[in-house]
Amino acid sequence: MTSAYAPRFTKTLLFRLSAVFLVVVALCLGGYVLWIQATVFSPYSNNDEKKWFEDKADRELDGLALKLDPDGAPETNQATLAAFRKRVAHFGVELMIFGPDGKAVASAPGDSLLAAVPTLDTTLLAAMTGKQWDFDSYPDKSNVEAYQNRIFDVDPIGDHASPRGYLVASYEPVRVRADVLEVHNSLIDTQRLLEKVLTVMLILAAITLFLLIGWTSNRVSRLSVAMEAFTGGDLERRVRERGSDEIADLGRHFNHMASHVASLVDSLRQKEQFQRQLIANLSHDLRTPMASLRGHVETLSLRFDQLEPAQRARALDTITGNLEHLDRLVERMLVLSRLDAGQAAIRPEEFSIVELADSVVRRCEHLALPGGISLATRAEPGLPLVMADPLQLALVLQNLVENGIKFNRPRGSVTLSLAATPDRRRVVVTVSDTGQGIAEADLPHIFDRFFTGDASRTRHEDAPAHLKYSSGLGLAIAAKVVAAHGDELKVESRQGEGATFRFHLQATATETRKALAAEG
Repeated sequence: MTSAYAPRFTKTLLFRLSAVFLVVVALCLGGYVLWIQATVFSPYSNNDEKKWFEDKADRELDGLALKLDPDGAPETNQATLAAFRKRVAHFGVELMIFGPDGKAVASAPGDSLLAAVPTLDTTLLAAMTGKQWDFDSYPDKSNVEAYQNRIFDVDPIGDHASPRGYLVASYEPVRVRADVLEVHNSLIDTQRLLEKVLTVMLILAAITLFLLIGWTSNRVSRLSVAMEAFTGGDLERRVRERGSDEIADLGRHFNHMASHVASLVDSLRQKEQFQRQLIANLSHDLRTPMASLRGHVETLSLRFDQLEPAQRARALDTITGNLEHLDRLVERMLVLSRLDAGQAAIRPEEFSIVELADSVVRRCEHLALPGGISLATRAEPGLPLVMADPLQLALVLQNLVENGIKFNRPRGSVTLSLAATPDRRRVVVTVSDTGQGIAEADLPHIFDRFFTGDASRTRHEDAPAHLKYSSGLGLAIAAKVVAAHGDELKVESRQGEGATFRFHLQATATETRKALAAEG
C-alpha cells in the first residue's frame, strides 16, 4: 500500500517504470556476477569435489586422525594415508603427518612431498587447529605458492591439549604451462574488456530508456492535464494529434470524445434554451386568444340582454375562432413533438401528387374568399406517380398554401406547381404567392419553431380566426416532414415580391426504371 506521505514523484509513471528497469538491471548484473563466481572463479571443478570439501572433508579427516599414530611404524601411517589419499586424489588433496616437534613423519604422495616440506612450525600448526583460524589467509605472505598457504585443514593426533602429532591436509600446487597461462591471461583480459563494454552498454541503455520513459511520461502527463481540465469544465480543451502510436491514438480518441461531449452539452443547452423559448412563445400565443375569450365571455355573461343579436353572433364567432386557433396550436404542437420523437413514422405509398394537390387547394378555397385571393394548380402533363406518405404530404401542402393565403395581398394569388425533373426520377413541388414576401433577415429563421416575423403578425379582420394569428409551427412541421422524405424544403423570397417554397419527391420505382432505361 502506497504511503500517504510518499513524495508525489514516486507516484508518477516515470518513477515506477525507471524503478522497474533499475531493479531488472540490478537482478541481471547480480545474476551475472553470481554466475561468474560460480563458474569462472569457483575453486571446485565439479559438484562432487565441492560437496566433499564443503560437507565431508572435516568429518573424514577427523576420522583419519584417529587412525594415525606418529610414534607407530612409519609404514603403517604411510599405508593409511595412501589408502585415504587414493580415494580423494582426484580432488587434488595432499596429506602429511607432522610430529609434536614439527618434523614430517609421513606423506601422501610419497617421498617427494617429505623432501619438499621436511618441517613445519609447531606454533603455526597449533594455531591452525583452533576454530578461529582463517584458512583463506596467507601465513607466508612472502611466497604465495608456499606450502603453508595451501593448507585447508589441520587435525591434532591424540589429546588436543598435548597432541602427539598433526594431520595436515593441503591443496596440490597448481602447475600451469607458460602457453596455458598466457591463454588464461588473455581470456581474463578479454573478460574484463567485455565487462567494461557491457557496463557501458547498460549505462547507455539506462540513459536511453530513461529519456524514452521521460518522453512517454510527459506525453501521458499532457493528456492527463487536458482530461483534468476538460472534466473541470473546459470543454474546449484538446490535445495535439501527432504521431501514430498508442498514446497518439488515445489523444485522438480523447479529442473525439471531447467533441462529442461538447456537442451533447451544446445540444442540451440548446434544448434548455428551446424549452425557455417554448414556454415564452406558448405564453405569448396563448395569452392573446385567452384574453379575447375571457373578454367576450365576460361581455356575454354580464350584458347578454343588452346586446343586439348581431353583436352576440359576432362575439360567439370570435370565441369560436379563438377556440379553433387554440385547437390548431395544440394539434401542431402534438404533431411536432411526434416528429421529434420519431413516432410519426413515414408510410410511403404510390399515389398521384396531382390529385392530392387538387384536393388540398379545394380545401383551402374558403380561406381565400375573404381576401379575394385566387388559388391555382398547375401540373405538367404526364407526371409520374410519387412514393411518399400522402397524409404527411397533405399536411405540408396545406401549411404552405395557408401561409400563401395568410401573408398575401388583397386579390393576390397562390399557385401550386408540379413538374418532373429532366431525368423524371423526381417531381418538383412549388408553392408560390404574390404576397408581402419575407424580410432578408428573417429568411434563415423561418423554419425555426415559433419564429414569427413582423409580417406574420398582420391580422385580417375578415379572415378566419386561425389565419389571423401565427403559431410559428407550420413551416417547422413542413420542413421536418420534407426532411423525412429525403429532401430539403427551400424558400426564395424578396420583401414585397412574394415567396416561393420548393421541394422534391421521389418518383415510383417503375418511373425510375423507365428513366434509367431511357438513359441507356
